[in-house]
Amino acid sequence: MRKIFFLLIYISSYSLNAKTDPRNFDYSRVDSICKEEDFETIAEFASFVNANFKTQHEKFRAVFIWVSTNISYEDSASLDPETIFTSGETMPTGAAYLIKLLCNQCGITCRVVKGIAKSGFNKELASITWNIVTLEEMEYPTDVEYAKNNHEEYFLPLPGILILDHYPENFSDQLLSSPIEKQTFLNAPCFSEKAINYEITLYSPSKYELHIHPSDKIIFNYTMNLLPENAHVDIETSYNDKNPVSKKINISPEENKLTFDIAFENTGTFYITIYLDFVATVYYKVIVD
Repeated sequence: MRKIFFLLIYISSYSLNAKTDPRNFDYSRVDSICKEEDFETIAEFASFVNANFKTQHEKFRAVFIWVSTNISYEDSASLDPETIFTSGETMPTGAAYLIKLLCNQCGITCRVVKGIAKSGFNKELASITWNIVTLEEMEYPTDVEYAKNNHEEYFLPLPGILILDHYPENFSDQLLSSPIEKQTFLNAPCFSEKAINYEITLYSPSKYELHIHPSDKIIFNYTMNLLPENAHVDIETSYNDKNPVSKKINISPEENKLTFDIAFENTGTFYITIYLDFVATVYYKVIVD
């Protein structure tokens, strides 16, 4: 009987001390309670969250889902977090400041991160803000603005995945054991939010702009944690080519890898778009001379 008693104490102690992975938690209850709730003041919001949720990850999810659902973006709107809360509008870079304030009011450590993002064929750069939140003594990146329109992958992305399209001003905010240089980020292919969704961990070629000779072949390799059901490539001769050449890709789902090659017979400049499940995901520029 005594052995059973001590075993129960051990199991209970282990259960209390085991940490929950905030990335793999069922937040359906949090979302249903908070998503469209109306609040007059930030104090009322914080009181509601603290009364309904006990864990840090659930409280943060409440903050995140409420801001994602209730805040819209206008270029002329305010950056002041209290004004954002009451008006429901902010400039594209303002939501991170509201996330920080709401987290702090709910007893969660959170800071604003400034940096750049790049996108599309022309590697367009944009100044952006996101957050780093501390949950159960672990730091996680999060981007509520990019999560707009149901991009759930930006809730708590892996740091090694977020670096595909987010580069912070401060080196340490990469949250990587081996941070990458800014020039490496700038030279890399352009990724859309779909790359974050599929958690692309390794990719080759590692540069956006590729120089080859006629008849040369480029081999593309991708390793991802989630594999798409469909994939294809469009090869265009301009940004808005009306008749791009399309190439179907064979997928090896058992290996979580995507491998294919393209040979270029003619000289010129070509723009490569890799589609995963019919959504543009990775961009390259190829110069054949």
